[in-house]
Amino acid sequence: MAQLKPLVKDLEIKIFMGTWCSDSQREVPHFFKVMDQAGYDYNNFTLITMSREKTTPENFEEGLNITNVPTIIFYENEKERNRIVEYTIETLEKDMLNILQENTYQNAYAE
Repeated sequence: MAQLKPLVKDLEIKIFMGTWCSDSQREVPHFFKVMDQAGYDYNNFTLITMSREKTTPENFEEGLNITNVPTIIFYENEKERNRIVEYTIETLEKDMLNILQENTYQNAYAE
């Protein structure tokens, strides 16, 4: 947590999830617990719930290639840095550290 805390301070994050999705039910509460412990203030955070078809009435997903939920997208200077898709590779904390420390990280669906 000590390594993660300074890296999340000004981070913009969007989560696309489904309330019907067991992966979202598992990962999203865990995400909030981690971010609370890291002192994240949620000013740059957006949570978007989707239908089973991975759509929203407002088309928030347009152009973002949301194929599985949850999708946690990390932004820096309004540009996507990386994302966690559906499930973690190691743990949520380790995956986030790999992304935010700019280590090599590929989500489960990266090409």
